[in-house]
Amino acid sequence: MDPNDAAGMHLPTLYNELMESYCTLNRASKPPLPYFSGQEFTVSSHTPPPPMARPPSGLFTLDINGRFERQLKHPLERCLIHPPSPGHAGHQFVRFKISREIRFRDNHSSQVGLVDILDVHPTKAKGPWKNTTLLAKFYDPLYNDHDSELDDPFYLQDYNYSHEVAAYLALEPLHGKCIPKLYGSFTLELPAPGQNTNRLVRLILLEYIPGRSMASFRPGDFSQQERQGIWTA
Repeated sequence: MDPNDAAGMHLPTLYNELMESYCTLNRASKPPLPYFSGQEFTVSSHTPPPPMARPPSGLFTLDINGRFERQLKHPLERCLIHPPSPGHAGHQFVRFKISREIRFRDNHSSQVGLVDILDVHPTKAKGPWKNTTLLAKFYDPLYNDHDSELDDPFYLQDYNYSHEVAAYLALEPLHGKCIPKLYGSFTLELPAPGQNTNRLVRLILLEYIPGRSMASFRPGDFSQQERQGIWTA
């Protein structure tokens, strides 16, 4: 839809006109997921900005300009228009290899897998350390749902990244006891196919705790007494 045609339209009609995404309208696809077993990356340490505020409405829904952009531009181009919030770049570099997929799929708010740490420079007392296996969580807005979701994926990723790191830092006394240990927040530079530039993706490295995902449990997996104990804990 041409933005110049929007002036004379009623808002509900305009919003309906903007339901379709660029990829849906143009039968376009995203670049293949760069996250898979065997893939190696070098990332640099990064301090996120303070936790982002929620929008005044409490919702992350795209405004009218964002909906026009969603319809007129490919998700990759949108990632270049909306890089992550700056924060502060650090001076530690970590090289790792993805060793196992936990969740690498399109249309998800984060990509999660196990990584083997191959090299760290400089090393720090709090880690991470070479020859360890950690969990990596990538906040990559390109692989959010750009087709059926009308939320702002870029603000959401900034919000989630800044809040999750802040929460882990605030709960540092519980690291390795009640919650996984945070081994740092980082930036990954990925090539943007066909764009002759790179895009930035934030990530965190966490202690890996083997076991079942909470999402895989069902009420029937627990006795009535266990369920009552969880409810009253």
